Amino acid sequence: VWPTLAPTTGHYFFKKVVRGERILLTRNPYFSLEWQGPEQVEFVVVSDENTALSLFEHKDLDVLYRFPQTERARLKTLGRVETRPFWATYYLAFNVEHASVQSKALRKAIASSIDKQAITRLLDAGERPAASFIPAPLEGAWPFQALPFQQTKAFRGVQLALGFDQSSRNQMIVEKIQNDLKKKLGIQLSLQSRDWKTHVRTLSVQAEPLYRFGWLAPFPDPIVHLQAFVSDNPNNHSHWKNEEYDRLVAAIEQLPPGSEREKLIEKAQKKLILEEAIVIPIYHYVQTVAFSDRVPHAQVLPSGVLQWSENNVK
Repeated sequence: VWPTLAPTTGHYFFKKVVRGERILLTRNPYFSLEWQGPEQVEFVVVSDENTALSLFEHKDLDVLYRFPQTERARLKTLGRVETRPFWATYYLAFNVEHASVQSKALRKAIASSIDKQAITRLLDAGERPAASFIPAPLEGAWPFQALPFQQTKAFRGVQLALGFDQSSRNQMIVEKIQNDLKKKLGIQLSLQSRDWKTHVRTLSVQAEPLYRFGWLAPFPDPIVHLQAFVSDNPNNHSHWKNEEYDRLVAAIEQLPPGSEREKLIEKAQKKLILEEAIVIPIYHYVQTVAFSDRVPHAQVLPSGVLQWSENNVK
C-alpha cells in the first residue's frame, strides 16, 4: 500500500493522497536542476472515458491518457493528440488451474485463431500486432509473424469464460476474439467484464480460464516481462509452473545484454508462447495521449513516465 506521505528524490513531494480519487503533488524545492514544470500537479482518477474527455475539453484536465476510441480522430485533427512508443504488451493468458484449458492443443488452437492484425486495424491508433511477449526495441523481441491456423473440429462446442477489465477499447477487442473463436473453432466464449480494481482482485484470487492483462517494462530490459510467468511470481495469474522456464529466467537475470543472453530469451519466449501456449500476445501498445496547450513541455516516455519539463526530454 502506497503511504500517504512518501520520500522522493524527484521534482515533486506528495502533498495529499485521496485513495482511488486523486494525488496532489507539490514542487520539491530541494531539487537542484532548473526546469519549467508547474508548481503543483494533480492526478485525478476518472473511470469513465466520456467523463474524462468532457473534463479535458472544459480545461479541467490538461493530460488525458484515456478517451473514447470514437473521438481519437477528432482530437488528432484538432492537434491535441500525440502518439509515442510504449514498452508494453496487451495479452491474453490461460489459467491452467481450470481443467477446461489444460490441453496444450486447445491453447495452441485458440492462439492461432485470433486475427491480431484485424484487431490493430480496428483500433487504428498505431498499435503493432504481437508475436512476442517482449515489445521492440527491447532485447529478444520478435518481429510479428502470424501463427498458421489449422482447421479442426476437435474443440467445437467447448465453452470458456474470458475475464477482462471494462472499457470501450477492451470490449471491442474481446468481442472480436469471441467472434474469431466461434467462427474458426466453434468455441463459445462468454465475456466477464468488471472494473479495473475488481479485475485485478479477481486475478489474484482465481482468474477465469482465459483472462486479459497488459504488461509494461519500467526500464529498457525484457526481464520484467519474463519474470511475470516464473512459478512463484505473485503476478503469475496463470498458475503455470515450469522448471525449465524458471531456470532460463534465472540465468537471464545474471547475464549482460548480448548474444548469449538473447539465445536464452528466445528459448524462454518459445517455451511460454509456442510450446506451452500459456500467453497469447495480442499487440504492442503505443501511448496515445491528449495534451492541452497549458502544458507545452509535457511528454510521455516509453516507460510510461510523464515528464513536465523539456529540460529532461532528449
